[in-house]
Amino acid sequence: MTAPFPSRRAPDLALRIATTSRRTPRMALACLTLAWVAAMGVVDEARADLALVVTNNRSLGLGRPDLQYADDDGAKWQELFEALYGPEHTTVLTTFDPPARTLFPELATTTLAPTLAN
Repeated sequence: MTAPFPSRRAPDLALRIATTSRRTPRMALACLTLAWVAAMGVVDEARADLALVVTNNRSLGLGRPDLQYADDDGAKWQELFEALYGPEHTTVLTTFDPPARTLFPELATTTLAPTLAN
């Protein structure tokens, strides 16, 4: 059995994502847990691992403010899953706000909006 990624890269990427995140410590813990599990290198060759990351900054309730960092967090999750599963097995659906477009310019040009059609 072989790992689908360089095992040394994923923990480093997860740590970078976790330490630069503007979200709660739970996200950092989730990133590190995913990296640890991935670094174990246990892969079932008959199984295909895929990652679909969907984010939305818009509030669904009238009385709730819009979110600010959901698109940024989605891009960071995409980086982690791309390191784990490869770019051909990772998709992110989001609409980047202007600050996120400057932080993730390559990803901003290739992502699709999170719609029912996508």
